[in-house]
Amino acid sequence: MTLPLQESTTGATLSVELLPPSRLAPTGAPSAGLADAGGYPAGLSALPRVTSENGQKAAQKDRGKKAAKAAPPRRHHFGLGIAIGSSEAAAATGVRAAGRQLEAVLAAFNSFAEEAGTLTRAIQIVAGKVRLVATPGPSGPGPVHRALDEHPGATEQLLFRLIGRLERFSEDGLALVIKFDRQHLSSITSCQGALRLWLLRRDVGAPQALPAGERDQKPLIAARRLQELLEALQAQVQSWKLGLASCRYLGGSGGLLRLPDAPEKVDVEQALDRMRVLLEVCTARMPS
Repeated sequence: MTLPLQESTTGATLSVELLPPSRLAPTGAPSAGLADAGGYPAGLSALPRVTSENGQKAAQKDRGKKAAKAAPPRRHHFGLGIAIGSSEAAAATGVRAAGRQLEAVLAAFNSFAEEAGTLTRAIQIVAGKVRLVATPGPSGPGPVHRALDEHPGATEQLLFRLIGRLERFSEDGLALVIKFDRQHLSSITSCQGALRLWLLRRDVGAPQALPAGERDQKPLIAARRLQELLEALQAQVQSWKLGLASCRYLGGSGGLLRLPDAPEKVDVEQALDRMRVLLEVCTARMPS
């Protein structure tokens, strides 16, 4: 029979097992060096067995701590016999993931820049026609203006059509920006975060695979240039988007006010070469 008890001071739960009379040692039985069937010395088996659940948990916790101290620390190795911890390994893993995404991101940006450049040139051409129709020359109206003046409302109708075409070009450009952001902005942000984390680990003195000296600066320079490239890439996309939104075809005096600038393509091969330099550090393995 087992009775649970509760200590008022420590909150420990105790269980007391009362043995049946058949388990009790006979009166006057010798106790020195003898044990009954339950493993207790004769004469003591009649005593209640008291166990503490908290004591068992504490013992298990102590055994776990001893096992943790005895186990060797987990280490990651990055080539050339240099062992680094899990935080550096996480930074290098992020760089490797960025290396797999970078080429696709840069190719997509160049495709975006080409389409944006086509729309920008179209906007500039049509805006030039708007300016030609709406603004007389310095010597007065030319043949085009005189021909339009012969048809009342022709100038307004022509300007309406040209400006409508410009607005459609702007809408197409904004849709192009939204599409690019939806498909590639998360990858760009992920690459930037991976490079920033890797550079942060280097800034705080984390060991890496390349030896000290001039060669040690190559991956650092490559990572910073890649980070600058991705920042410039995002800036170009946002600048073109703002240029479309704030585009003005005519100034207050009839002159050309402001048109968006086309994004410039990036050198994909140069960027990939820099990523390869960085990946040499992050993909190396310690020789077995």
